[in-house]
Amino acid sequence: MNRREFITALAAAGTMPPLFTRGMHAAVSTFQFNCFTKHLQWLDYDETAQVLKAAGYDGADLTVRAGGHVLPERVEEDLPIAVQACAAVGLRVPMIVTDVTRADPGAERTLRVAKKLSVHIYRMGYLSYDEKLGIEGSVAQLRPQLQDLAALNREIGITGAYQNHAGARIGAAIWDLRSLLRGIEASDLGIQYDIKHATAEGGHSWILGLRLVAEHINCLAVKDFLWQKNGRVWRDDPVPLGSGMVDYQAFFRAIKELGLHVPITVHVEYPTAHILSPTDSHALKKEKEIAVYKRDLEVTKELMRRAGFNLKADS
Repeated sequence: MNRREFITALAAAGTMPPLFTRGMHAAVSTFQFNCFTKHLQWLDYDETAQVLKAAGYDGADLTVRAGGHVLPERVEEDLPIAVQACAAVGLRVPMIVTDVTRADPGAERTLRVAKKLSVHIYRMGYLSYDEKLGIEGSVAQLRPQLQDLAALNREIGITGAYQNHAGARIGAAIWDLRSLLRGIEASDLGIQYDIKHATAEGGHSWILGLRLVAEHINCLAVKDFLWQKNGRVWRDDPVPLGSGMVDYQAFFRAIKELGLHVPITVHVEYPTAHILSPTDSHALKKEKEIAVYKRDLEVTKELMRRAGFNLKADS
């Protein structure tokens, strides 16, 4: 099947079940477990798909941005190839990560190509505060920009998600996102809630922010960290999921209580160099990476089960 035939087949495949619902407590949960591909960019599309499939994921959360697996200027040529590589091993690509922050021609081109390939959610790029405008002024200035982007998403039939990322940018404090997204449906543009960054910024109070913006959450990012001191500087260094500062029992209990049934993207961002040897063959490096990625997925599922989720048998 060539690229044109593949795109046509996807477009004709019909509708899929809703990717996210709220207030629903099904007897058996059918979460989609996807994997952020940033740290697999040393592999080509076929090998990335093979690693994720072997590790047990349902789908890939592909980087479609500057320096990513797919470059925005080549989205029409390369994204179909990447999606087809995943489909060949039984993986979906329901999510991508982009630099999109406004409704401009470049964004529209990327999003329309993604939609044709059955991508349902894209993570946005980041927004910054304007020191001259201050916090409230910056939010007020950015709101129309996001309203326009939400309208474009609705027209195309794709969902945008803004990640709360630690630091001094928009969204780090969580509460600013509630104001920024007021009046916008989560199915058009919402939040990719990242509990690692929420914990780094919110300490014990992250639960308040989660409850505040729950209606805007349309996907979840999971990973872990520990505060480490490097000289005089403290850093939130990534570690294997479940071994760090994030209280995953409390987090997944809250997700269950809030009735959030949304796609999950697992971020394996901690260094894996210690398990690799310079003498390892390419194939052996892949096998070692599979073990790491499988481990974090299995830990995620086990933590969810402990929180009361009854995951389907093949999860």
